[in-house]
Amino acid sequence: MRVNRQITRRIFLGSLILLMALLAACTSSEKVEEQVVMTLTAIYISQPTSTSTATPQPSPTLTLTPILPPSATELPPPTVTETPTPSCLALLEPKNGASLPATGKQTFAWEPLSGATLYLLEINPPPWHYAQVFESQEPSLHRWLNTIPWEGEYSWHVSALDASGQVICISGPFTFTKPEFVPTSTPKKEPPPYATQETMTAPTETP
Repeated sequence: MRVNRQITRRIFLGSLILLMALLAACTSSEKVEEQVVMTLTAIYISQPTSTSTATPQPSPTLTLTPILPPSATELPPPTVTETPTPSCLALLEPKNGASLPATGKQTFAWEPLSGATLYLLEINPPPWHYAQVFESQEPSLHRWLNTIPWEGEYSWHVSALDASGQVICISGPFTFTKPEFVPTSTPKKEPPPYATQETMTAPTETP
């Protein structure tokens, strides 16, 4: 659109210059020439200068959209429900907190349980020693205290088992204390003296 206007103005200006030149040729008056020159100068000055101004184009904006990893669905850990073994056996003797001697025969007794076919007596000695487990089909068991010779506090409990060997219930623990068992040394019998040559008698000869 702007280029067409400039071409039109240039054609008009050319026609006007040609017309003024013809008038100047017809009249040799200096005043007419001066007017023609002034008119042409005014028209030339009044012409707008064509300046091509580039329309700024908006620069494309690159928007980076972060790609988020798929959120991992965290499943809660499975809840493990432990069924505690019920305590259904009442211990009888030795009494809880009893003080036992270093040696001798001791009876461990508890109440019988219906459906139990086997009992396990577990005696836990002081630290750094192994526990001892004894089986009994009756609700009592005799033990010699010199078989658990360590000094200190012991704990004991009883587990009841059914016919398939499954634990029915476990008693609450009792404790007892005992001194250390120190075995006494027995004198050894000296062997009879060997017969010496002086004491040997010659066999008698028979005819």
